[in-house]
Amino acid sequence: TKDARARGMNIMIDFVLNHTSIEHPWFKEARADKLGPRRDFYLWSQTGKELKGSINIFSKVKHGVWIRNGERGDFYYSTFYPEQADLNWENEEVFSEMMKVLDFWAGLGVRLFRLDSVPHLIKKEGTNSKSLSETHEVVRRIRRDVDSKWGDVALVAEVHESLEKSAAYFGAGDECQLVYNFPMAEELFLALIRDDEKRLWKMAEQSSKIPAHCR
Repeated sequence: TKDARARGMNIMIDFVLNHTSIEHPWFKEARADKLGPRRDFYLWSQTGKELKGSINIFSKVKHGVWIRNGERGDFYYSTFYPEQADLNWENEEVFSEMMKVLDFWAGLGVRLFRLDSVPHLIKKEGTNSKSLSETHEVVRRIRRDVDSKWGDVALVAEVHESLEKSAAYFGAGDECQLVYNFPMAEELFLALIRDDEKRLWKMAEQSSKIPAHCR
Protein backbone atom coordinates (compact mmCIF):
# COMPACT_ATOMS: atom_id res chain seq x y z
CA THR A 1 0.00 0.00 0.00
CA LYS A 2 2.92 2.37 0.62
CA ASP A 3 4.17 1.81 -2.93
CA ALA A 4 0.67 2.40 -4.28
CA ARG A 5 0.24 5.65 -2.39
CA ALA A 6 3.65 6.84 -3.54
CA ARG A 7 2.19 6.57 -7.04
CA GLY A 8 -1.00 8.41 -6.12
CA MET A 9 -3.06 5.22 -5.96
CA ASN A 10 -5.25 3.51 -3.37
CA ILE A 11 -5.91 -0.20 -2.95
CA MET A 12 -9.42 -1.69 -3.28
CA ILE A 13 -10.17 -5.25 -2.21
CA ASP A 14 -13.16 -7.53 -2.56
CA PHE A 15 -14.79 -7.98 0.85
CA VAL A 16 -17.09 -11.01 0.73
CA LEU A 17 -19.78 -10.46 3.35
CA ASN A 18 -22.47 -12.95 2.37
CA HIS A 19 -20.67 -16.27 2.66
CA THR A 20 -17.50 -18.21 3.35
CA SER A 21 -16.05 -21.30 1.76
CA ILE A 22 -17.16 -24.59 3.31
CA GLU A 23 -13.40 -25.12 3.79
CA HIS A 24 -13.24 -22.11 6.12
CA PRO A 25 -12.38 -23.02 9.74
CA TRP A 26 -15.62 -21.40 10.94
CA PHE A 27 -17.75 -23.64 8.75
CA LYS A 28 -15.76 -26.78 9.47
CA GLU A 29 -16.34 -26.20 13.16
CA ALA A 30 -20.02 -25.34 12.64
CA ARG A 31 -20.87 -28.41 10.58
CA ALA A 32 -19.04 -30.75 12.93
CA ASP A 33 -20.61 -29.59 16.20
CA LYS A 34 -24.29 -28.61 16.44
CA LEU A 35 -23.70 -27.21 19.92
CA GLY A 36 -20.44 -25.43 19.10
CA PRO A 37 -19.91 -21.64 19.27
CA ARG A 38 -19.60 -21.31 15.48
CA ARG A 39 -22.82 -23.18 14.69
CA ASP A 40 -24.93 -20.03 14.63
CA PHE A 41 -22.47 -18.31 12.29
CA TYR A 42 -24.41 -20.02 9.48
CA LEU A 43 -28.03 -20.86 8.59
CA TRP A 44 -29.20 -24.44 9.20
CA SER A 45 -32.31 -26.50 8.61
CA GLN A 46 -33.40 -30.00 9.54
CA THR A 47 -35.81 -30.22 6.59
CA GLY A 48 -34.50 -27.88 3.88
CA LYS A 49 -38.02 -26.50 3.40
CA GLU A 50 -37.78 -23.06 4.97
CA LEU A 51 -37.33 -19.77 3.06
CA LYS A 52 -38.94 -21.20 -0.08
CA GLY A 53 -39.15 -17.82 -1.79
CA SER A 54 -35.44 -17.10 -1.54
CA ILE A 55 -33.51 -16.62 -4.75
CA ASN A 56 -31.39 -19.57 -5.88
CA ILE A 57 -28.81 -17.79 -8.03
CA PHE A 58 -27.28 -20.86 -9.70
CA SER A 59 -30.36 -23.01 -10.25
CA LYS A 60 -28.57 -25.06 -12.91
CA VAL A 61 -25.96 -26.08 -10.35
CA LYS A 62 -28.16 -26.84 -7.33
CA HIS A 63 -31.86 -27.53 -6.78
CA GLY A 64 -32.38 -24.94 -4.05
CA VAL A 65 -30.79 -22.81 -1.36
CA TRP A 66 -30.44 -25.67 1.12
CA ILE A 67 -27.46 -28.01 0.72
CA ARG A 68 -27.31 -31.34 2.51
CA ASN A 69 -24.60 -31.39 5.13
CA GLY A 70 -22.94 -34.69 4.24
CA GLU A 71 -24.19 -37.63 6.26
CA ARG A 72 -25.38 -35.56 9.22
CA GLY A 73 -28.88 -35.23 7.81
CA ASP A 74 -29.23 -31.47 8.14
CA PHE A 75 -28.85 -28.66 5.58
CA TYR A 76 -26.93 -25.40 5.30
CA TYR A 77 -28.05 -22.33 3.35
CA SER A 78 -26.27 -21.30 0.14
CA THR A 79 -27.37 -18.47 -2.16
CA PHE A 80 -24.63 -19.09 -4.70
CA TYR A 81 -22.49 -22.21 -5.22
CA PRO A 82 -22.83 -25.21 -2.87
CA GLU A 83 -19.29 -24.67 -1.62
CA GLN A 84 -20.25 -21.15 -0.46
CA ALA A 85 -22.15 -21.26 2.85
CA ASP A 86 -24.09 -18.11 3.77
CA LEU A 87 -23.25 -16.36 7.00
CA ASN A 88 -25.95 -15.54 9.55
CA TRP A 89 -25.90 -11.74 9.73
CA GLU A 90 -28.55 -11.74 12.44
CA ASN A 91 -25.86 -13.11 14.74
CA GLU A 92 -24.04 -10.23 16.46
CA GLU A 93 -20.84 -12.28 16.59
CA VAL A 94 -20.79 -12.50 12.79
CA PHE A 95 -20.97 -8.71 12.57
CA SER A 96 -18.19 -8.34 15.12
CA GLU A 97 -15.89 -10.89 13.47
CA MET A 98 -16.39 -9.49 9.98
CA MET A 99 -15.62 -5.98 11.19
CA LYS A 100 -12.37 -7.34 12.63
CA VAL A 101 -11.53 -8.63 9.15
CA LEU A 102 -12.24 -5.22 7.62
CA ASP A 103 -10.18 -3.50 10.33
CA PHE A 104 -7.25 -5.81 9.62
CA TRP A 105 -7.12 -4.82 5.94
CA ALA A 106 -7.83 -1.15 6.63
CA GLY A 107 -4.94 -1.24 9.08
CA LEU A 108 -2.68 -2.43 6.26
CA GLY A 109 -3.70 0.57 4.19
CA VAL A 110 -6.66 -0.66 2.11
CA ARG A 111 -8.97 2.29 1.52
CA LEU A 112 -11.80 0.90 -0.61
CA PHE A 113 -13.89 -2.20 0.11
CA ARG A 114 -16.10 -3.79 -2.53
CA LEU A 115 -19.02 -5.31 -0.60
CA ASP A 116 -19.65 -8.48 -2.57
CA SER A 117 -23.25 -9.75 -2.95
CA VAL A 118 -24.44 -7.29 -0.33
CA PRO A 119 -28.19 -7.50 -1.22
CA HIS A 120 -28.36 -11.10 0.04
CA LEU A 121 -27.15 -10.62 3.63
CA ILE A 122 -30.50 -11.03 5.42
CA LYS A 123 -32.93 -13.86 4.73
CA LYS A 124 -36.59 -13.67 5.70
CA GLU A 125 -39.52 -16.06 5.34
CA GLY A 126 -42.11 -14.96 2.80
CA THR A 127 -39.63 -12.86 0.77
CA ASN A 128 -37.04 -13.48 -1.95
CA SER A 129 -34.36 -12.65 0.64
CA LYS A 130 -32.84 -9.88 -1.45
CA SER A 131 -32.41 -6.17 -0.68
CA LEU A 132 -34.57 -6.35 2.43
CA SER A 133 -34.89 -3.33 4.75
CA GLU A 134 -32.97 -5.31 7.36
CA THR A 135 -30.09 -5.66 4.91
CA HIS A 136 -29.89 -1.89 4.57
CA GLU A 137 -29.74 -1.60 8.36
CA VAL A 138 -26.71 -3.94 8.34
CA VAL A 139 -25.01 -1.78 5.71
CA ARG A 140 -25.69 1.35 7.77
CA ARG A 141 -24.15 -0.36 10.81
CA ILE A 142 -21.07 -1.28 8.77
CA ARG A 143 -20.76 2.32 7.58
CA ARG A 144 -21.06 3.69 11.13
CA ASP A 145 -18.44 1.23 12.35
CA VAL A 146 -16.05 2.11 9.51
CA ASP A 147 -16.54 5.88 9.92
CA SER A 148 -15.86 5.66 13.65
CA LYS A 149 -12.42 4.13 13.04
CA TRP A 150 -11.34 5.00 9.51
CA GLY A 151 -12.24 8.44 8.26
CA ASP A 152 -10.81 7.87 4.78
CA VAL A 153 -12.17 4.38 4.01
CA ALA A 154 -14.99 4.03 1.47
CA LEU A 155 -17.47 1.25 0.67
CA VAL A 156 -18.64 0.08 -2.76
CA ALA A 157 -21.90 -1.87 -3.04
CA GLU A 158 -21.88 -4.68 -5.59
CA VAL A 159 -25.58 -4.66 -6.41
CA HIS A 160 -27.20 -6.04 -9.56
CA GLU A 161 -30.66 -4.51 -9.27
CA SER A 162 -32.79 -1.89 -10.97
CA LEU A 163 -31.44 1.65 -10.87
CA GLU A 164 -33.84 2.56 -8.05
CA LYS A 165 -32.95 -0.44 -5.90
CA SER A 166 -29.25 -0.01 -6.62
CA ALA A 167 -29.32 3.64 -5.60
CA ALA A 168 -30.98 2.62 -2.33
CA TYR A 169 -27.54 1.38 -1.20
CA PHE A 170 -26.43 5.00 -0.89
CA GLY A 171 -29.12 5.32 1.78
CA ALA A 172 -29.35 8.97 2.80
CA GLY A 173 -25.62 9.22 2.29
CA ASP A 174 -25.18 6.88 5.28
CA GLU A 175 -24.66 3.55 3.52
CA CYS A 176 -22.12 3.07 0.70
CA GLN A 177 -20.29 5.98 -0.89
CA LEU A 178 -20.19 4.17 -4.23
CA VAL A 179 -22.51 1.69 -5.98
CA TYR A 180 -21.90 -0.35 -9.10
CA ASN A 181 -24.21 0.89 -11.86
CA PHE A 182 -25.06 -2.34 -13.67
CA PRO A 183 -28.10 -0.77 -15.41
CA MET A 184 -25.76 1.80 -16.96
CA ALA A 185 -23.38 -0.94 -18.10
CA GLU A 186 -26.25 -2.81 -19.72
CA GLU A 187 -27.47 0.33 -21.50
CA LEU A 188 -23.94 0.92 -22.75
CA PHE A 189 -23.86 -2.49 -24.43
CA LEU A 190 -27.32 -1.92 -25.87
CA ALA A 191 -26.28 1.48 -27.21
CA LEU A 192 -23.28 -0.09 -28.93
CA ILE A 193 -25.34 -2.92 -30.43
CA ARG A 194 -28.05 -0.57 -31.74
CA ASP A 195 -25.71 2.30 -32.52
CA ASP A 196 -28.09 4.50 -30.53
CA GLU A 197 -26.80 6.58 -27.66
CA LYS A 198 -30.13 8.16 -26.58
CA ARG A 199 -30.98 5.48 -24.00
CA LEU A 200 -27.47 5.77 -22.58
CA TRP A 201 -27.73 9.52 -21.98
CA LYS A 202 -31.18 9.06 -20.45
CA MET A 203 -29.75 6.50 -18.03
CA ALA A 204 -26.86 8.85 -17.23
CA GLU A 205 -29.34 11.59 -16.33
CA GLN A 206 -31.41 9.23 -14.17
CA SER A 207 -28.23 8.00 -12.47
CA SER A 208 -27.30 11.50 -11.33
CA LYS A 209 -30.08 11.73 -8.73
CA ILE A 210 -28.06 10.48 -5.76
CA PRO A 211 -26.94 11.94 -2.40
CA ALA A 212 -24.12 14.47 -2.37
CA HIS A 213 -20.61 13.01 -2.02
CA CYS A 214 -21.77 9.70 -3.53
CA ARG A 215 -20.92 8.28 -6.93
